[in-house]
Amino acid sequence: MKHKIMALLMTAMCSTHVYAEESSLQLTAGLGHANYEYEGWESFSYQFADIGLNYGISDYFITVNAMVPITDGEATTAGNALTLQRNQYNVNAGYRITDQIAAFAGVNIANSDIESSTGANTTIDETGIHFGVAGTIFASESGALNAKLAYSVTSMDISANSFDGNGFVFGIGWTGFLADRWSYSLNFDGYNYVYDISGIDSTSRLFSAKASLGYMF
Repeated sequence: MKHKIMALLMTAMCSTHVYAEESSLQLTAGLGHANYEYEGWESFSYQFADIGLNYGISDYFITVNAMVPITDGEATTAGNALTLQRNQYNVNAGYRITDQIAAFAGVNIANSDIESSTGANTTIDETGIHFGVAGTIFASESGALNAKLAYSVTSMDISANSFDGNGFVFGIGWTGFLADRWSYSLNFDGYNYVYDISGIDSTSRLFSAKASLGYMF
């Protein structure tokens, strides 16, 4: 079992898969802290719960996860108090090229509702399609340090207006063993999207840190 989990660790940053011809299913659950910032506004800080489901067979893998807010994000801009509620969903699929490197593609969907103390509400919907690589930086019997980097083509709907952009998705983290079927991970993830709004670059970015547990069936 430890050998199978070790194979999962190689792409733990974006995915999970198993070694050889066996298939495996893993459930993950975690808690984290995130900072979200959109151009012109202060950074919103909030806590979230993260639930993930990972499936792999041979060198192929599929992962799905959701970041659901536990607390609202709060910020102040031009004297107005702002409250953020934000959900994010990710789906990735990929292929292990070597024991240390995997290629993946996926979609990132984020929905942000921002309420102002003036009564004005703003909804920001972002969709990013990304293509990238993930790999192991360091591995030992106790776990592995992994990283990922992907280029993303994005779109954003804000206040009934649509804009196109691009950017990067990135992450680094440690995943290790706890028991026979159990593992844990500590991850730092984020993205940086840049949109062209009337000829002016506008940036949307997210940084998150989370701790999670995984159980492989």
